Amino acid sequence: MAAISSLYSRGEVASELSESLYVVAKHFLDDAIEADPYRAIKVCVLLSMYNIVNKGTVALAYAELGLRLAHRQGLHNRKRPEHISESKWLDLKQVFRTLMFAKGWMCATLGHVSDDGYSVDVLDHYEDAHTQLHRDTIIQTEIAKISTLKAQLLRRLFNSEALSVEELKTVKGGLHDWYINMPPVIQLGNLSGQSQEDVVQRVPILLIHLQHLGGLMLVQRRIMLFFAHPSRDNPPSAELLHEAAQSVEDGLTAAKQSIRLLDLILEVQTLFNKCWLGMCV
Repeated sequence: MAAISSLYSRGEVASELSESLYVVAKHFLDDAIEADPYRAIKVCVLLSMYNIVNKGTVALAYAELGLRLAHRQGLHNRKRPEHISESKWLDLKQVFRTLMFAKGWMCATLGHVSDDGYSVDVLDHYEDAHTQLHRDTIIQTEIAKISTLKAQLLRRLFNSEALSVEELKTVKGGLHDWYINMPPVIQLGNLSGQSQEDVVQRVPILLIHLQHLGGLMLVQRRIMLFFAHPSRDNPPSAELLHEAAQSVEDGLTAAKQSIRLLDLILEVQTLFNKCWLGMCV
């Protein structure tokens, strides 16, 4: 935590000291795993975040390590184990969602096609569906869901030179289903009536929608790559041409909407130096 905080000290903490703090945390990670796996999962989150800010690709490795540890401890399950208190379970689920988001965000940002395909189903809260969740929990869950969908999109569309209509419809259907089923609290139409005091909550919601729009633009990018190197032996079908044309149009619309949302975020001056969520949406 000290290493990450030092990155935002505006030069008051020397970069050499920041690096030393990070190296110490990294050095004792194995001991943390052996002594307390739950604490080690949190350390993996912090090590990943430190490297995200410093643009180190090893950030993805720490996120994946944290997820493997979390999976081993059963944090992907919906039901709380009896040996874990409710307060600790809620805390660990927050950590788990943070790892899911970090991995999905980095996969989409770096263009990394991961071998494992975590499902958005594992992000469901363990409580009854009728339980009213806190707004912060909803926001964190939904941004983890959409970033995971983007990572799955990469696995489906960027893992082969071929491009099928079925895969294209599947990933677009996943993005569409998330959009129409999003909780009312994060719908853009419900933000217009909020007061200026709600800016802190409004910006994360805008970032969620930027992630969704980024998914649509990723689909467009895959189509552009496919048609940039057409195959003479296997020309695209009429159905693929139609689906691709619609997807490109959706991508262009998403790009224009992203500009508007970024402008809204800039208006309230909530982007800052080393704001890693704003580095690539």
